[in-house]
Amino acid sequence: MYIALAALLVLHGLAHMVGFAAPFGYMKNAPTSLTGSNAKIFGIFWLIAAIVFVVAGIGLIRREAWWTPVTLAACLLSIALTVAFLPYAKIGLLVDVVLIAFLYVNRGSGWITIPA
Repeated sequence: MYIALAALLVLHGLAHMVGFAAPFGYMKNAPTSLTGSNAKIFGIFWLIAAIVFVVAGIGLIRREAWWTPVTLAACLLSIALTVAFLPYAKIGLLVDVVLIAFLYVNRGSGWITIPA
């Protein structure tokens, strides 16, 4: 179970690279909201979100205790970005909400536990 969740975290992080690539000209046919004057600032935040999701996935694979708060921080940053770029990022918003719900349920049920 934890490997599937870690893969989801890493893949979701890689999906954030679109928000970084578009304003820096690495994508052709990028939406205009991703190429405006302030887009590069947002692009840096998309890159940060991508890195934090990948780090959270690595932390989960390594069974580190800090993976949960790092995942929550990544989700909150991602939600802020996806809300700013709706409707382009609506699937990402859904993934973030599902991840936060999973973190909440896992806190009480212990589906993914970290060995001592």
